[in-house]
Amino acid sequence: MTHQIITLPGARAGLRSRPRLASRGKPIAVALFDAASWASEPDAARISTASIAIAMLLRYRLRHADTDEGCASSVVPFAAPGAPRNTSATTVTNQKGAVRVTWQAAVDNGRPIEKYVVDGGSGAQDVTGTSVTLNGFADDAAVQVTVHAVNEAGAGPNATASARTIGVPSLTVTASSAGYNSVSVTMTPNNKNGAATCQVHIDNATDATGACTTQPVTLTVNGLWPNNTYTFTASITTAAGNDSAGGTRATNTIRFTVICRSTDNYCGGGIWPYRTPTQQGNGASPAMFNGQTGTPICHATGNVNVNATPWGGKNTNQWVQFSHGGTAYIPWAWVQLDGGDNLGSIPGC
Repeated sequence: MTHQIITLPGARAGLRSRPRLASRGKPIAVALFDAASWASEPDAARISTASIAIAMLLRYRLRHADTDEGCASSVVPFAAPGAPRNTSATTVTNQKGAVRVTWQAAVDNGRPIEKYVVDGGSGAQDVTGTSVTLNGFADDAAVQVTVHAVNEAGAGPNATASARTIGVPSLTVTASSAGYNSVSVTMTPNNKNGAATCQVHIDNATDATGACTTQPVTLTVNGLWPNNTYTFTASITTAAGNDSAGGTRATNTIRFTVICRSTDNYCGGGIWPYRTPTQQGNGASPAMFNGQTGTPICHATGNVNVNATPWGGKNTNQWVQFSHGGTAYIPWAWVQLDGGDNLGSIPGC
């Protein structure tokens, strides 16, 4: 049977034989009808036939060899890309109103991926890579995300993922405790998925800070003094905001005990306090005896050492100030402080 050759735009005249294809200016043709049938077909049928031929060429990979020019050409069919693979969305813990979306490349289906289109519900965004951070969402909001790839054939199917933005954090103070020189505050925070820092602040002291989530946390402020009541503020902070709660706590009371042990009569007259930190000053009656206690206020340096070692005391030039009918000082050599007799546990005068 003699075949009519349909030559598409860009083809050379005179092409014959089996269906074959060329590109870049070379012949593009396919044989479908004998000449008599083709001549009798109306124009509409011819147009439909040409459409079928084009569809056939796009569905199959046809190869031909042109012996006159000694070259070969081919066309690879293509379609819209597949869905992005392993798509996921996660909370951006250090940014307000943001989620991070990642995916693996979609199958290109014969043409390079030109871009990905990501939409979190507030407008589509073109992305050339395989990840993006979307922001501008409300606090503690559930965000539904779609991602699809685009190539020369058009848009592929959507992949979906979801994540929640961080919310404004909160906390509740549940307990407090103290030592001679510290206050500890226990709180239960709720970071609402944000990267959170918890803190306890006391005026004139170094803040205690630490990372926190939703589990109870205890923070301790050091560098305080005994026999004092402190006001504290506990707080939690993230990129979405902060919350705080306050309270007061007294440090532990520290006292001193007079030490004067002897088998002679030396301690029988007691240990005399003075109005200034020196034994050359005026005495502050009455004398204090072994085992008596007082509440220290601060410590000061005297002009000479007091040696109380023969009677169970120390050899030192330090004095302890306390209230004894007014401001008075007693040699540290003759007293021991609670908590290990650490002079640094009370402030300097």
